[in-house]
Amino acid sequence: MSVLVPIGDFSRMTHLSVKALRFYHDQGLLEPARIDPSSGYRFYDPGQVPIAQVIRRFRDLDMPLDQVRAVLKAPDVETRTKEIIAHLNAMETKLAELQMSVSSLRALLEAPAVRPKVEFRSIPATRALAVRGTVTVQQAWAWGADVFGEIYGRIEQAGLTPAGPGGALFPAGFFELYQPNGYDASVLLRDLGTAFRGEELSYKPYPCGRPLHAAIDAALAARARLQIEHFDDVGAVTIEADPAGNADQFGRGPAKRRPTQVVEAQFAQPFLIATALVHGKVGIAEVDGLGDASVLALSDRIAGVARDDRPKGSLSITVQRTDGRSVTVEASDPIGSPEKPLTNAQLEAKFRDCARNAAQPLLDASLDGLLAAIGRLETLPDARELMTPYAG
Repeated sequence: MSVLVPIGDFSRMTHLSVKALRFYHDQGLLEPARIDPSSGYRFYDPGQVPIAQVIRRFRDLDMPLDQVRAVLKAPDVETRTKEIIAHLNAMETKLAELQMSVSSLRALLEAPAVRPKVEFRSIPATRALAVRGTVTVQQAWAWGADVFGEIYGRIEQAGLTPAGPGGALFPAGFFELYQPNGYDASVLLRDLGTAFRGEELSYKPYPCGRPLHAAIDAALAARARLQIEHFDDVGAVTIEADPAGNADQFGRGPAKRRPTQVVEAQFAQPFLIATALVHGKVGIAEVDGLGDASVLALSDRIAGVARDDRPKGSLSITVQRTDGRSVTVEASDPIGSPEKPLTNAQLEAKFRDCARNAAQPLLDASLDGLLAAIGRLETLPDARELMTPYAG
């Protein structure tokens, strides 16, 4: 039987104050080996010193008591390690925020703020063609694609040319648009600081409606498996979907096969599938290629089949080569989702595609420098360096 030491001696052995030892006892983190029944005086076993030191180290790192308790009571090494790593990640985030605040304050002290130029202009009344409608959030994108096609069609029929880009007005505010019957803000705030929803976001590799990405993935997979290199290699294409999905893409007229505006192309499944099979990629230039004869010819030949037994939102793509070989690919979680995150190379490719097709395109040399700066973002002394390629 080991010799027990009083709380004062144990305090000196562990560098924890007597007050702290009493507090950890009350919190159930470090129970004394024995408590004198008459005086209430606490005694500890020397074998408890390592546990006390672990608690002190974690508390020095600002680990919450509940998390310290979870580490001490972890059933296995893996669980304990996950708890510790979670806290280290949280500390790194706080450190990055602190560094950002310090850099921002230093920038304010070292250089005066650059005030943006503000000017007031009077613009004469301008004629506009508009369509007004009431739709659900789920219907909004498809409705908008159809409406833009109608608007631009009317303008073309009148022999006119649009004076600027199209646009849309929605109810003011996110919550008014998505939660018109009210919302509970506590749902957004209850996990603040512990749950990081950014990790659940999807990144779009293709410049089109997200619901069509899985179909594009399937088409590109079929192209790779069949080693399709040229438009003439494709003999037939069939898209099998549930009745609603089939009607949405194959029951809405010619705009899904031969879109006349980019906004139509972004939601046109046959056109996008044909684009993927012909070019082996779906980038900004490809979606903008509304007059590509090879794509349009293949889009016209794609068959849509409705299956009552298919789950809602599911689809498969069957591609047959002219030599008779064929493959069927079932669409699944699209790349860019949390289940299939984009690689750094894929993210860079998307970034370069966007930058090259911007209103003021960036040169490759500027892109290389910008990507290098992003790569060392955590150690970048001044975030303004990221904006250098845009200067001038």
